[in-house]
Amino acid sequence: MDHEEDEIEIPNYFICPISLEIMKDPVTTVSGITYDRQSIVQWLEKVPSCPVTKQPLPLDSDLTPNHMLRRLIQHWCVENATRGVVRIPTPRAPPGKPNLIEEIKNLKKFGQEGTVTVLSGYFSIRFDVANFSLVSDKRN
Repeated sequence: MDHEEDEIEIPNYFICPISLEIMKDPVTTVSGITYDRQSIVQWLEKVPSCPVTKQPLPLDSDLTPNHMLRRLIQHWCVENATRGVVRIPTPRAPPGKPNLIEEIKNLKKFGQEGTVTVLSGYFSIRFDVANFSLVSDKRN
């Protein structure tokens, strides 16, 4: 058997431009480029720009889940399972803003003190509960 026949050809669009690995949770930035969520979040913590287009991207930029690409990757993994490819698990959705706000309100309501770390699934926020206030971002 030829060694080249054993190699699995991974479609280029399954590969994250940052990690150069198969994406587990593909997300598309406002620049239109798709990355693995973990890789682009870590990148934006250090460099606030798109690694491919160099377009400015603030850390709080919208990252839109690319569900179609994730399904294609999962299907490809299942199809190639007999060749040693491990299936990519479906990522958990990060908690939305309303859930985080509710958690913060509960902490304040019960008189929690000290520093609290809120994990949103992909990043953490540390704050002092006693000095924390909630401000609505709705405009009247």
